[in-house]
Amino acid sequence: MVPQELILSACSTAQASSSSTNKASSSAPAIQLHDLTTSAHVQSFKTSSNTAHSLALTYSHDGVGGTVWAVQEGKAIVGIWAWQKQHLKLHLPEKLSCLAISPNGVWAAGGSPNGQIYLWEIASGLMLASWNAHYRAVSSLSFTGDSTLLLSSSPDAAVHVFMVARLLDDDSSTPYGKPYGSLTDHTLAISSLALGKTTGSSGGRCWTAAEDGTVKMWSLNAPFDLLATFVLPPGTIPSALAVDPAERFLYVGSTAGNVYHIPLFKRKAQIGQVEAVGGEGLGSAAIKSEMACISVE
Repeated sequence: MVPQELILSACSTAQASSSSTNKASSSAPAIQLHDLTTSAHVQSFKTSSNTAHSLALTYSHDGVGGTVWAVQEGKAIVGIWAWQKQHLKLHLPEKLSCLAISPNGVWAAGGSPNGQIYLWEIASGLMLASWNAHYRAVSSLSFTGDSTLLLSSSPDAAVHVFMVARLLDDDSSTPYGKPYGSLTDHTLAISSLALGKTTGSSGGRCWTAAEDGTVKMWSLNAPFDLLATFVLPPGTIPSALAVDPAERFLYVGSTAGNVYHIPLFKRKAQIGQVEAVGGEGLGSAAIKSEMACISVE
Protein backbone atom coordinates (compact mmCIF):
# COMPACT_ATOMS: atom_id res chain seq x y z
CA MET A 1 0.00 0.00 0.00
CA VAL A 2 1.41 3.38 -1.04
CA PRO A 3 1.55 5.91 1.84
CA GLN A 4 -0.73 8.91 1.37
CA GLU A 5 0.25 12.39 2.56
CA LEU A 6 -2.68 14.50 3.71
CA ILE A 7 -3.17 18.12 4.66
CA LEU A 8 -5.78 19.28 7.19
CA SER A 9 -7.26 22.78 6.93
CA ALA A 10 -10.10 24.83 8.40
CA CYS A 11 -11.61 28.30 8.12
CA SER A 12 -13.76 30.73 10.05
CA THR A 13 -17.38 31.60 9.27
CA ALA A 14 -16.30 34.88 7.65
CA GLN A 15 -13.79 33.12 5.40
CA ALA A 16 -16.33 30.49 4.39
CA SER A 17 -18.97 33.12 3.60
CA SER A 18 -16.55 35.07 1.38
CA SER A 19 -15.74 32.01 -0.72
CA SER A 20 -17.25 32.32 -4.17
CA THR A 21 -15.89 29.06 -5.58
CA ASN A 22 -17.49 26.56 -3.21
CA LYS A 23 -21.16 27.06 -2.40
CA ALA A 24 -21.16 24.20 0.08
CA SER A 25 -18.43 25.78 2.17
CA SER A 26 -20.19 29.14 2.22
CA SER A 27 -23.30 27.59 3.79
CA ALA A 28 -21.55 25.16 6.14
CA PRO A 29 -17.93 25.85 7.13
CA ALA A 30 -16.04 22.60 7.68
CA ILE A 31 -12.63 21.11 8.34
CA GLN A 32 -11.24 19.83 5.04
CA LEU A 33 -8.85 16.96 4.33
CA HIS A 34 -6.95 16.98 1.01
CA ASP A 35 -4.33 14.82 -0.66
CA LEU A 36 -1.08 16.80 -0.54
CA THR A 37 0.22 15.40 -3.85
CA THR A 38 -2.87 15.67 -6.05
CA SER A 39 -4.91 18.30 -4.10
CA ALA A 40 -7.88 15.93 -4.37
CA HIS A 41 -10.56 16.33 -1.69
CA VAL A 42 -10.59 13.34 0.70
CA GLN A 43 -13.05 14.16 3.49
CA SER A 44 -14.92 16.94 5.32
CA PHE A 45 -15.66 17.24 9.02
CA LYS A 46 -18.89 19.22 9.41
CA THR A 47 -19.86 21.60 10.83
CA SER A 48 -16.93 23.49 12.27
CA SER A 49 -15.83 27.12 12.20
CA ASN A 50 -12.56 28.07 13.85
CA THR A 51 -9.86 30.73 13.62
CA ALA A 52 -6.09 30.50 13.25
CA HIS A 53 -4.13 28.22 15.63
CA SER A 54 -7.33 26.51 16.80
CA LEU A 55 -7.01 23.17 14.98
CA ALA A 56 -5.08 20.16 16.33
CA LEU A 57 -4.98 16.38 16.01
CA THR A 58 -3.87 13.19 17.73
CA TYR A 59 -2.30 10.39 15.72
CA SER A 60 -3.32 6.74 15.61
CA HIS A 61 -1.44 4.75 18.25
CA ASP A 62 -1.58 1.17 19.54
CA GLY A 63 -4.62 0.34 17.46
CA VAL A 64 -6.53 3.44 18.60
CA GLY A 65 -7.53 5.79 15.78
CA GLY A 66 -6.55 9.43 15.66
CA THR A 67 -8.85 12.37 16.31
CA VAL A 68 -9.24 15.94 15.05
CA TRP A 69 -9.78 18.75 17.59
CA ALA A 70 -11.15 22.20 16.76
CA VAL A 71 -12.03 25.18 18.96
CA GLN A 72 -15.39 26.50 17.77
CA GLU A 73 -15.34 30.16 16.80
CA GLY A 74 -17.17 32.36 19.31
CA LYS A 75 -18.09 29.41 21.56
CA ALA A 76 -16.58 27.84 24.67
CA ILE A 77 -16.63 24.45 22.95
CA VAL A 78 -14.06 22.10 21.43
CA GLY A 79 -15.38 19.67 18.82
CA ILE A 80 -13.63 16.29 18.47
CA TRP A 81 -13.95 14.18 15.34
CA ALA A 82 -12.84 10.64 14.65
CA TRP A 83 -11.84 10.10 11.04
CA GLN A 84 -15.44 9.16 10.29
CA LYS A 85 -17.67 11.52 12.27
CA GLN A 86 -17.91 13.95 15.18
CA HIS A 87 -18.25 11.99 18.39
CA LEU A 88 -17.63 14.44 21.23
CA LYS A 89 -18.10 18.06 22.31
CA LEU A 90 -16.16 19.44 25.25
CA HIS A 91 -17.49 22.45 27.15
CA LEU A 92 -14.73 24.80 28.30
CA PRO A 93 -14.32 27.27 31.19
CA GLU A 94 -14.28 30.14 28.65
CA LYS A 95 -13.88 30.82 24.95
CA LEU A 96 -10.45 29.86 23.63
CA SER A 97 -8.28 31.68 21.09
CA CYS A 98 -5.89 28.79 20.31
CA LEU A 99 -5.32 25.08 20.90
CA ALA A 100 -2.39 22.66 20.82
CA ILE A 101 -1.94 18.94 21.50
CA SER A 102 1.40 17.49 22.61
CA PRO A 103 3.14 15.21 20.06
CA ASN A 104 2.98 12.31 22.54
CA GLY A 105 -0.82 12.64 22.62
CA VAL A 106 -0.93 13.06 26.42
CA TRP A 107 -1.79 16.75 26.92
CA ALA A 108 -4.01 19.39 25.34
CA ALA A 109 -3.37 23.09 25.97
CA GLY A 110 -5.72 25.99 25.26
CA GLY A 111 -5.17 29.74 25.39
CA SER A 112 -7.85 32.36 26.03
CA PRO A 113 -8.42 35.97 24.89
CA ASN A 114 -7.78 36.97 28.53
CA GLY A 115 -4.21 35.63 28.57
CA GLN A 116 -5.08 32.45 30.48
CA ILE A 117 -3.64 29.03 29.57
CA TYR A 118 -5.32 25.72 30.44
CA LEU A 119 -3.66 22.29 30.42
CA TRP A 120 -5.67 19.06 30.26
CA GLU A 121 -4.80 15.37 30.36
CA ILE A 122 -6.43 13.86 27.27
CA ALA A 123 -6.92 10.31 28.61
CA SER A 124 -8.83 11.37 31.73
CA GLY A 125 -10.19 14.75 30.64
CA LEU A 126 -8.90 16.32 33.86
CA MET A 127 -7.71 19.92 33.91
CA LEU A 128 -4.20 19.68 35.35
CA ALA A 129 -3.22 23.35 35.40
CA SER A 130 -4.50 26.86 34.73
CA TRP A 131 -2.49 30.05 34.96
CA ASN A 132 -2.36 33.65 33.73
CA ALA A 133 0.44 33.69 31.15
CA HIS A 134 0.02 37.00 29.23
CA TYR A 135 -1.61 40.33 29.85
CA ARG A 136 -3.12 40.19 26.35
CA ALA A 137 -4.71 37.32 24.40
CA VAL A 138 -2.82 34.09 23.86
CA SER A 139 -2.51 33.91 20.06
CA SER A 140 -0.79 30.52 19.64
CA LEU A 141 0.49 27.53 21.60
CA SER A 142 3.13 25.00 20.51
CA PHE A 143 4.67 21.94 22.18
CA THR A 144 8.24 20.96 21.41
CA GLY A 145 8.81 17.66 19.63
CA ASP A 146 9.51 15.75 22.84
CA SER A 147 6.48 17.32 24.60
CA THR A 148 8.63 18.72 27.42
CA LEU A 149 8.19 22.43 26.69
CA LEU A 150 5.11 24.53 25.89
CA LEU A 151 5.56 27.85 24.08
CA SER A 152 2.91 30.58 24.06
CA SER A 153 2.80 33.76 21.97
CA SER A 154 0.72 36.91 22.35
CA PRO A 155 0.11 40.39 20.93
CA ASP A 156 1.99 41.64 24.00
CA ALA A 157 5.16 40.96 21.90
CA ALA A 158 6.39 38.15 24.15
CA VAL A 159 6.81 34.40 23.77
CA HIS A 160 6.93 32.46 27.04
CA VAL A 161 8.47 29.02 27.46
CA PHE A 162 6.95 26.71 30.09
CA MET A 163 8.34 23.39 31.29
CA VAL A 164 5.42 20.95 31.41
CA ALA A 165 6.94 18.96 34.29
CA ARG A 166 7.01 22.09 36.47
CA LEU A 167 3.38 22.85 35.68
CA LEU A 168 2.41 19.38 36.92
CA ASP A 169 4.61 19.39 40.05
CA ASP A 170 2.67 20.59 43.09
CA ASP A 171 5.82 20.47 45.22
CA SER A 172 7.94 22.62 42.90
CA SER A 173 9.69 25.56 44.58
CA THR A 174 9.18 27.64 41.40
CA PRO A 175 6.22 30.07 41.58
CA TYR A 176 3.23 28.48 39.89
CA GLY A 177 2.87 29.44 36.23
CA LYS A 178 6.24 31.25 36.09
CA PRO A 179 7.83 30.85 32.63
CA TYR A 180 10.95 28.71 32.32
CA GLY A 181 12.16 31.46 29.99
CA SER A 182 10.88 34.27 27.74
CA LEU A 183 11.68 35.50 24.23
CA THR A 184 11.15 39.26 24.40
CA ASP A 185 13.17 41.02 21.70
CA HIS A 186 10.22 41.86 19.41
CA THR A 187 8.63 45.30 19.68
CA LEU A 188 5.17 44.53 18.20
CA ALA A 189 2.65 41.68 18.30
CA ILE A 190 3.87 38.16 17.57
CA SER A 191 2.10 36.86 14.44
CA SER A 192 3.57 33.36 14.11
CA LEU A 193 5.88 30.86 15.77
CA ALA A 194 7.66 27.79 14.39
CA LEU A 195 9.75 25.07 16.02
CA GLY A 196 12.58 22.95 14.67
CA LYS A 197 12.46 19.17 14.79
CA THR A 198 15.14 18.83 17.48
CA THR A 199 13.62 20.72 20.36
CA GLY A 200 13.00 20.51 24.07
CA SER A 201 15.34 18.73 26.48
CA SER A 202 17.74 17.91 23.62
CA GLY A 203 18.02 21.55 22.57
CA GLY A 204 17.13 23.04 19.21
CA ARG A 205 15.87 26.28 17.73
CA CYS A 206 12.64 28.19 17.24
CA TRP A 207 11.61 31.11 15.06
CA THR A 208 9.21 33.97 15.75
CA ALA A 209 7.66 36.46 13.31
CA ALA A 210 6.13 39.74 14.45
CA GLU A 211 4.36 42.80 13.13
CA ASP A 212 7.61 44.78 13.56
CA GLY A 213 8.68 43.24 10.22
CA THR A 214 11.30 40.85 11.58
CA VAL A 215 11.79 37.12 11.99
CA LYS A 216 14.00 36.07 14.90
CA MET A 217 15.83 32.80 15.49
CA TRP A 218 16.26 31.60 19.09
CA SER A 219 18.07 28.85 20.92
CA LEU A 220 15.79 26.58 22.96
CA ASN A 221 18.58 25.85 25.41
CA ALA A 222 18.27 28.02 28.52
CA PRO A 223 18.82 30.98 28.73
CA PHE A 224 17.15 31.02 25.26
CA ASP A 225 19.62 33.26 23.45
CA LEU A 226 18.67 35.28 20.40
CA LEU A 227 20.74 33.86 17.52
CA ALA A 228 19.78 36.05 14.58
CA THR A 229 17.29 38.63 13.28
CA PHE A 230 16.05 38.56 9.68
CA VAL A 231 14.68 41.91 8.49
CA LEU A 232 11.81 41.75 5.98
CA PRO A 233 11.33 44.44 3.28
CA PRO A 234 9.90 47.74 4.59
CA GLY A 235 6.15 47.65 5.13
CA THR A 236 5.96 43.86 5.22
CA ILE A 237 3.81 42.42 8.00
CA PRO A 238 4.35 38.65 8.43
CA SER A 239 1.26 36.53 9.05
CA ALA A 240 2.55 32.94 8.80
CA LEU A 241 5.83 31.10 9.28
CA ALA A 242 7.04 27.63 8.30
CA VAL A 243 10.42 25.92 8.63
CA ASP A 244 11.89 23.29 6.36
CA PRO A 245 12.05 19.94 8.29
CA ALA A 246 15.83 19.90 7.79
CA GLU A 247 16.01 23.52 9.02
CA ARG A 248 17.69 24.73 5.83
CA PHE A 249 15.33 27.63 5.11
CA LEU A 250 12.19 29.51 6.20
CA TYR A 251 8.99 30.45 4.43
CA VAL A 252 7.35 33.66 5.66
CA GLY A 253 3.85 34.60 4.48
CA SER A 254 2.76 38.23 4.61
CA THR A 255 -0.59 39.98 4.93
CA ALA A 256 -0.10 41.27 1.36
CA GLY A 257 -0.18 37.72 0.00
CA ASN A 258 3.56 37.33 -0.60
CA VAL A 259 5.73 34.42 0.54
CA TYR A 260 9.40 35.05 1.35
CA HIS A 261 12.02 32.30 1.13
CA ILE A 262 14.83 32.86 3.64
CA PRO A 263 17.89 30.55 3.49
CA LEU A 264 19.40 29.62 6.85
CA PHE A 265 22.65 28.45 5.29
CA LYS A 266 24.83 29.81 2.49
CA ARG A 267 27.57 28.23 0.42
CA LYS A 268 31.13 29.24 1.15
CA ALA A 269 33.73 29.84 -1.50
CA GLN A 270 34.96 26.26 -1.13
CA ILE A 271 32.92 23.79 -3.14
CA GLY A 272 30.51 21.71 -1.11
CA GLN A 273 30.85 23.68 2.13
CA VAL A 274 28.08 25.69 3.78
CA GLU A 275 27.91 28.00 6.77
CA ALA A 276 25.01 29.14 8.92
CA VAL A 277 23.34 32.47 8.30
CA GLY A 278 23.31 34.35 11.59
CA GLY A 279 24.22 33.00 15.00
CA GLU A 280 27.94 32.68 15.75
CA GLY A 281 27.55 34.86 18.83
CA LEU A 282 26.13 37.80 16.87
CA GLY A 283 23.30 38.14 19.39
CA SER A 284 20.71 40.68 18.27
CA ALA A 285 22.59 41.83 15.17
CA ALA A 286 20.21 42.38 12.24
CA ILE A 287 20.96 40.21 9.23
CA LYS A 288 19.46 40.91 5.81
CA SER A 289 19.50 37.56 4.01
CA GLU A 290 19.06 36.98 0.30
CA MET A 291 15.29 36.59 0.21
CA ALA A 292 13.21 35.33 -2.66
CA CYS A 293 9.70 36.77 -2.85
CA ILE A 294 6.85 34.72 -4.33
CA SER A 295 3.58 36.49 -5.14
CA VAL A 296 0.49 34.45 -4.32
CA GLU A 297 -2.62 35.27 -6.32
